[in-house]
Amino acid sequence: MPFHEKFKRVRNRLSKIETISLIKLCSIKLHEIENKHITEWEGWLPWNLVLLIKWSVEYGGKQYPTREATKTVVMKLMNLMNELPSENVFLKDNGIGGLQKFVRTTAFQQFWYQSRLNSWELSRQYLLFCEIPPEHPIQKNFLANHGLDIRKFLELCLLLWVWIGKNENNIAFNPSVLLSATNFTADEVSTFLNSISLTFDGLKNHLRVRKQRIDNPYFQLTELTPLTRFPLLRDDQGNYLVYSRRVFERTIASIFYDTTKDIGGSKLAEQFASLFEKYIEQNISYLSSSYYSEADLYEEFIKEKVTDFLLPFDECTVMIEAKAIEMRPIVQVYPGNKQLERELKDSVVKAVYQGFSLANEISKKYDNLVIPCRDSFFLVVVTYRELFLGNGQDMWEEFLGDLVVPFLEEKHIDQKLIPPGHIVVLNINDLDLLLSVVWAGLDTIPNIFKEMVKKNSDRSTMKYSFSMHLAQSQYRKDNLKLPSHEKVFNKMFDGLIARIKQ
Repeated sequence: MPFHEKFKRVRNRLSKIETISLIKLCSIKLHEIENKHITEWEGWLPWNLVLLIKWSVEYGGKQYPTREATKTVVMKLMNLMNELPSENVFLKDNGIGGLQKFVRTTAFQQFWYQSRLNSWELSRQYLLFCEIPPEHPIQKNFLANHGLDIRKFLELCLLLWVWIGKNENNIAFNPSVLLSATNFTADEVSTFLNSISLTFDGLKNHLRVRKQRIDNPYFQLTELTPLTRFPLLRDDQGNYLVYSRRVFERTIASIFYDTTKDIGGSKLAEQFASLFEKYIEQNISYLSSSYYSEADLYEEFIKEKVTDFLLPFDECTVMIEAKAIEMRPIVQVYPGNKQLERELKDSVVKAVYQGFSLANEISKKYDNLVIPCRDSFFLVVVTYRELFLGNGQDMWEEFLGDLVVPFLEEKHIDQKLIPPGHIVVLNINDLDLLLSVVWAGLDTIPNIFKEMVKKNSDRSTMKYSFSMHLAQSQYRKDNLKLPSHEKVFNKMFDGLIARIKQ
């Protein structure tokens, strides 16, 4: 049966069901499975449950009289939801590019549901957004749009998150949950909750008018849920329903960045890019090895494109370029080559141009920098969020080579300077993990990259993402950390404890 026929079955079934009762039952199930291992989900796929909530708001309750949702009704709807995926458009391409695109869309849909908010993410939010002064444009923009400063907002997020995590039945609440246990004022709690919640009518309108919405139901199957912007449903009595713990965790991890980027515009995006580079440099500085900053490189290669950082090792030279970006929703669900080119030309593709240009100049040996290795280079492009571009060789074959080779030919740069397998695109979490492994003395960057290249050269050992290379047993250490994270994590929770009534 074609997808749109299957979709009509779901939509027609939803039109006969009372929406609020369905949302509540879906939320109960989400909280239940989020406390279970993926092997225990038994067909209750969380991405389909949150999509069912979204569709129930858009299509539910339109036929009078409606009937209240029951567990049996939800189960039947989930069976229909699980039958929706049909032949994937990208798998019709038998090449590596089609497979890459299929894996990428699946990763955007599912991977974030399978991980939990952790101390790394919380510490990073604090370092990037709470340590800046009140007069900083990013702080002022957040206050203007949410009614609270970033630190108070994060503290309230954490207090609510802790309450949700205490019991899978902690799904609905009223403001007294936060007021009775903390010294926040009633106005502060109300402002916070109203900033991350909508009434049913408000949610319906938000889904209809939000920017960058995906209109085609087929592509909504792999869309990251729009519920992350408003993870709570508010009723007329001032009570709140948490759709999902994981959705709320995604809100905590994204709301400060999203407010900066989506509402602040290009000027604040530039401000954040500067903070992002400083954050990376702070963590690089903890390593025992030396490094060169962009300013250092400009002194030697002033007319050439350079990267943000360079780490010189005896075995290789590692160039790092920070790009504080994410991929737009429409490209996440449909990453065609033309779409990828438009999306990445000013970020990842530009970073590769910079890397080749810098490597080309370094290989000429005219500068005064101490760079022991001038014939083996790695380029690391660090993004704020995961782009799921795969390893360098597959990325090159899929789309990158077609964009970079003409540039290299025009500039007379040897393509062999940076083999495709030496190009690594990773997100900030993966870079932090890499640096923590090195800081703990468990391995070195050259050795990790050498092993990565070796494994990725064989399809039987190849890894889809860089983080998978760090999931080896020798790197599994419970107390992996970075000094900057450790300091701020203690500071963050000291502040949180001070908010709790004694």
